[in-house]
Parts: sequence; structure tokens; C-alpha cells
Amino acid sequence: MVETERRFYLANAVEHTVHTEGGRTWVELVLRDAWVWDMYRQTPMRFVPSVRVVTFKDVNIEELPARPRPVTRGRQRLGAAGEERAARWYVAHGYEVVARNWRCRDGELDLIVARDRTIVVCEVKTRSSLAYGHPAEAVTPTKQRRIRGLAARWLAEAEVPFRPDVVRFDVAAVLPREVSVIEGAF
Repeated sequence: MVETERRFYLANAVEHTVHTEGGRTWVELVLRDAWVWDMYRQTPMRFVPSVRVVTFKDVNIEELPARPRPVTRGRQRLGAAGEERAARWYVAHGYEVVARNWRCRDGELDLIVARDRTIVVCEVKTRSSLAYGHPAEAVTPTKQRRIRGLAARWLAEAEVPFRPDVVRFDVAAVLPREVSVIEGAF
């Protein structure tokens, strides 16, 4: 999204260059596939395939987050298979599965396991390839904060089999031929 003094632009691609000459500074923008809102036109909104904007005023450029892709049955199956593989990894390493896909109105915890007096909250990320990056890269700081809050709520609401000495947050990155668990990831 680009905002100038008189217009708003919503574009698929934005290129910008800052020019300085003779003590003056201006910004040149090239926008592709843009919706333009102009507050001084009879029809304030229009679509243009390409537009060049030059302004000497302040410009705000903001990247809007992409809409999440809809969850298809195939993606659901992929995620469920990844969570099952991660659960088997924990069981093979001496953990007991305490909860799977615990949900509340604020979100979901994929996998909660325990060993000794340690509770592990595991975020499972499954990918069919590395085309969109490593699965663990999808666990952003924002997602980490959300998971911590959900874990606190789970500890307060669930019937935990014991009072844990340690609560640890892991990330399980599941690919077709490997399961990598990053213990204490955040």
C-alpha cells in the first residue's frame, strides 16, 4: 500500500527511487497492477496496469501481509501426518503424549508431551519440500508469543498430570524424509 498526500494505491509491485538534486528531494514510484483511490475525482477508485508517481511530499509505503491460503483437505492431511510423525519422534525419545491439537478460541497447540517433570509444547511445521523455505522458519516471533500465551492458558485450564518443573517450547520441522526437533527453540 502506498499513501501520498492526495491518493492511496494498492499495488502488486512497487519500485521506488529517492532523488536529490539542487537541494530538493523527491520520490519516484512505479506501481504495477494498482488500484488507485483519488479523493478529488468524480469516480475516486480505478484500476491501472501501471502508474508512475512523482511526489515532493511525504510518502508512506507499507507491505500488507498476504492472505493465508485456504486450508485444503490435502494440506490438512499433510499437517496431521506431520504431527503424527513428530509425536512418534517424541515417544521414541521417552516422552508421553499429553495432548494433541488442544484448542481454545485464541488458537491451537499442536502437540504437548511430557517426560519426568518437564512439559514440552511443540509447534509442528510440515512441508512437502523446501520450496517455501525450511518449516521452522514459519515459527515467527509473533507466533512464538501466541504459543506462549496459549501454553499458559493450557497449564491453567487443563488437568496436568503433575506440576512441571520446566516448560519447554520446541519446534518440530517435518519434511518427507526427516523429522528435525529443535529443543528449546524459543
